[in-house]
Amino acid sequence: MQQTIKRGILLLILLAGGILYASSVDNTIIKKLTQYGNAKKYGFNNNDNLKHRIISSYNFSYKNKKSQLIVASTIPAKNYECHVCAPKLSFFILNDNKIILSQINAFFDGQWGGGPSKEEIKVVKLGKDKFGFTLKGFESGQGWIGEYISFYFPINGRFENIIGIEKSSNNEASESKNVTDWDSTIRYEKSNSSLYDIIIHSKGIKSNKKINRTQRYRFDGKKYVKTQNITSKSNNTPKKSLTLRESAYMMMTGKYVKNPKNIVVKTNSKKIKIYCLSDMSICKTEAEVKEYH
Repeated sequence: MQQTIKRGILLLILLAGGILYASSVDNTIIKKLTQYGNAKKYGFNNNDNLKHRIISSYNFSYKNKKSQLIVASTIPAKNYECHVCAPKLSFFILNDNKIILSQINAFFDGQWGGGPSKEEIKVVKLGKDKFGFTLKGFESGQGWIGEYISFYFPINGRFENIIGIEKSSNNEASESKNVTDWDSTIRYEKSNSSLYDIIIHSKGIKSNKKINRTQRYRFDGKKYVKTQNITSKSNNTPKKSLTLRESAYMMMTGKYVKNPKNIVVKTNSKKIKIYCLSDMSICKTEAEVKEYH
């Protein structure tokens, strides 16, 4: 009984500060959001949402230290449930348990009053000791469904949208006679830019026409811009002669693997075989590798 009362008191305290507590969240994040909520509460932009919830945290290694991306979202008022209604998201980067970047109420994302799920956010390595994150989104209507991926990278202390990609499209459930069913794979390649090039290979059917194209995007200091279409990737070994392990390395780096140890083959918790670079920075499922192969 006493434990139940104590838990109730703790929850009330946290709600009063504008935060719903998540046990995996570092106390420094709770403090930051609480201070923000208190500042807004006492006279500044009272229309802003004050309460936040933690979506999730994502672990990665930065300069050989344990790092985390922690994502939170505002909790909208009641009756905020329209299709385009979205909360604001906040982002924190911790390195060695210290906040090195924070952006509260950065931008809106989500629908039906809720933000993205944990699985729709992913930390990506975009260069040596340079990390951003991706947000996955979907659009559907009248039998069509499309998947989109937005890339965000910190520029001058703020996460900026540096490229948006339409990853796939399918109209199987529509009554259209023009069949569309295509998907894309994404890989990264070192270049003379400050970030890796993003290379997108799209394959399938678009409006009854087969597509099999590869596009390269390069970072210009502010955003990614399309530089060229690539018809095929030249290498010293014919593509058909590559093993799946070699194809996986080629897919993720654009280079032929010289040392088999550069690729690690594992089975994830869902019993799906995955191919990863040795530093675990990029992984692809066996199905993705076979499609590239």
